[in-house]
Amino acid sequence: MADIFRMKASKDQLSLTPEADSVMVEYFDNLYANRGRNFANAREVNNYFDNVKRRQSSRLKQRMEEPGFNKEEYKLLLPEDMIKS
Repeated sequence: MADIFRMKASKDQLSLTPEADSVMVEYFDNLYANRGRNFANAREVNNYFDNVKRRQSSRLKQRMEEPGFNKEEYKLLLPEDMIKS
């Protein structure tokens, strides 16, 4: 699932910091360990990715107002964008 997430991020020209990657891997590890009968890898990754992008968007909206904002931040997923398990 982590590899699928990374591919989706790459397709959207997004990069994860090492810390964000660790949070994401831990989330999927816990999710998989506690999966139920209706668990679906692709659906879970898609939902998580969509939620992460919403969180990133909220973070960037606030950040854009601050001095020193760098447009390269649009391409970066940070730990605070990730949903923790």
